[in-house]
Amino acid sequence: MNRAKFWPLALTILSSIVLLSQLVDDELPKVDAQLQPSVHNDADYVMMDAQIIHFDVEGVAQSRIAAKQASHYPAKRIMRLREPRFEQIYPDKQWQLTAPVGVLDERRQVFTLTDGVTFRGQIGADDVNGTIEWLELDLNKKRIHSLATIHLFAPSWEVRGEGLHVAITQQKLKILRNVNAVYQAN
Repeated sequence: MNRAKFWPLALTILSSIVLLSQLVDDELPKVDAQLQPSVHNDADYVMMDAQIIHFDVEGVAQSRIAAKQASHYPAKRIMRLREPRFEQIYPDKQWQLTAPVGVLDERRQVFTLTDGVTFRGQIGADDVNGTIEWLELDLNKKRIHSLATIHLFAPSWEVRGEGLHVAITQQKLKILRNVNAVYQAN
């Protein structure tokens, strides 16, 4: 084929392809940009009545996180939880934490509970209950940390203060400042 015939034929085919692609695009439904999924802001899945169980290297269940709803955000590597509950399974369910809202940071393995946390645990021989506005739980180190105001109570004492460090496996609790305690004689 000579050049004089090739270029008009090539341009005709190319313009037909462009026209056809525009017609096909016009037939596709238009989606509002606000409704299109965003890789960074939308959950890739949502679970109802979710449970996440953490195991040790020997396969023994160590802790469980349960929630009414869990939304996973892969770009941020977090999971947002509605009405989460944390339980230390081994040994003997020593600690239980509940809150209206929780965020599990998958990178750092930190579970943050907010909006009014209640907890129950064991410190030495005492069964301790408490409330605090927010706290962070390091799932690997089994440590709890917060700078918020805390209220703890056990059968024979009550403590209020600010800030909290708990080593769950060692059953040690430390209130950081402004500690006010009331002890009751048995």
